[in-house]
Amino acid sequence: MRALELTLVRHGETAWNAIRRIQGSIDIELNSTGQTQAAAIGQALAQRHLRSHLRSHSGRHAQGQEQRSGGAERFHRLISSDQTRAAQTAAAIAQATGLELTFDPELRERRYGLFEGQGYDEIETCWPAEWARWQARDPAWGPPGGGNPWRVQRSGVCVARSDRGGGGIFRARGRGVFTRVP
Repeated sequence: MRALELTLVRHGETAWNAIRRIQGSIDIELNSTGQTQAAAIGQALAQRHLRSHLRSHSGRHAQGQEQRSGGAERFHRLISSDQTRAAQTAAAIAQATGLELTFDPELRERRYGLFEGQGYDEIETCWPAEWARWQARDPAWGPPGGGNPWRVQRSGVCVARSDRGGGGIFRARGRGVFTRVP
């Protein structure tokens, strides 16, 4: 069985990212740096998509082989959270690649409860015990009032499974929340 490879892209920078303020479920748009980053990743992914498409039609790949070479991938779907920062990033990718963009609210960033809207320094000062657990990256813990820490990871895997008819092998490229999928 051929593996489904996921390429995960984090949204571009927001004003709150720049000042180290937790966003979570608060809907913040990209700042100018984030818009530039989104356009750049869109162009980079478009080049990989185009190279793979050209290779797959050049006869250089035997049937049944992966149509990838040198990091070039042919993308088939583009799915994004409907939060503004993710949607703006995904829209830049869609424009560059020509892929249809689908929004899935299940991919929204998790809620961070009392941490949302707070800066890292404020959190460390006001809630030192909670800060320590968060910094320890305890996968079963979430800030008080926050959402289930596994919801986003499971949602991403469910989206991938639904695209493959419920089964298959998954490989993910990316960092952050998807590094600890159970």
